[in-house]
Parts: sequence; structure tokens; C-alpha cells
Amino acid sequence: SNGAKDVSLYAETFDGIVGVARSVDGVKYQVSWVEDVATAASGERPIKLFDEAGYAALRKAQRGNEDTATVQPVATINLYHPGAYRGPWVQSETMAILAAIFIYYYALSQKNKLMA
Repeated sequence: SNGAKDVSLYAETFDGIVGVARSVDGVKYQVSWVEDVATAASGERPIKLFDEAGYAALRKAQRGNEDTATVQPVATINLYHPGAYRGPWVQSETMAILAAIFIYYYALSQKNKLMA
């Protein structure tokens, strides 16, 4: 917000500390990481951004087994993750088999009614 350009930023995510990519003009930044779908939790996820001095203080706190919450980030972004699609509750093959059984039963019962 103060017009600073070409600032190196680092982000603390659930995957650890990652470097933040910067656009060519130095105005826009992007944070990305990879997480397994099975373990990715949904909901609010805070992403803390650190400049070089904050990153050095964070690494020093980690090496000394100190509390990293004492290191103040430059900014914190709250990212809402709705969750990943994990497939249908019932597979389509199961539904097809159940529908075939139901149709067969219905046809057989109608045939028996007509024959009686």
C-alpha cells in the first residue's frame, strides 16, 4: 500500500515456508503450494507474509526451537478453501444395479398380476 516495489516476500503456509513469486513489474505477488487432496482441510487458512528481516527472524526462531508466533508478519491473508471434490457418495455402477433390480422386480410383479 505504500508503493514499495521489488520486495522479496516469503509465506508461511501449511506446507512450510515458501518463496513468493513476483511479477515482472514488481507490483503483484503470488503464493502457491501443493497439498494432498486427502489431507487438505476446508475452511479459513491464514497465510502469513514476511519480508527478508521477518523471514530471518522466523528461521532463527525455528532453529532455536522458539515460538514462531512471536515473529510479526508483514501481512496475513485469510484464504477460504471450500474443500476438494472427493467423488460421489454412491458410485454409478451401484445405482445402475439397484435400478435394474427394481425394474426387474416391478416387471415380474406386473406379469404375475396379469397372469393371476
